[in-house]
Amino acid sequence: MHPQLKDPSPRLEETHSSLSDKFETMEHDVREMVQGANEAMSSTVASLKEAVSHTTEAARESVHDTVEAVRHAFDLKHHMKRHPWAILFAAVVAGYILSCFIPARASEHARA
Repeated sequence: MHPQLKDPSPRLEETHSSLSDKFETMEHDVREMVQGANEAMSSTVASLKEAVSHTTEAARESVHDTVEAVRHAFDLKHHMKRHPWAILFAAVVAGYILSCFIPARASEHARA
C-alpha cells in the first residue's frame, strides 16, 4: 500500500476523542460561568432589595419628622401659652399693617 493511503481510522478516532474532551471541558466551563453569573445576580438583587428597603424606611422617617415639625410650627395654642406677649404684639402689628391697605370709607373722605 502507498504510504499516504494508510487507514485513516486511528487518526479519526484520536481526533474525535480529542474533540469530545475539548467539548466536555468547554461545556463544564460554560456551566460554571453560568452558575457564577446566576449567583452574582442573586447576590446583587438581594443587595438592591435591602438598599431599597433602607431607603424607603429612611424616607418614611424623614416625612414623619417633617410633618411633626410643621404641626409644631403651626400649633397656635402652644405658641400662645409659651409667648403670649409676642403673639399679642404680632396681632397688633398685623392689624395696623392691614389697616394701611384697606381703603377708607367714602364718608370719612368727605369729612376730611
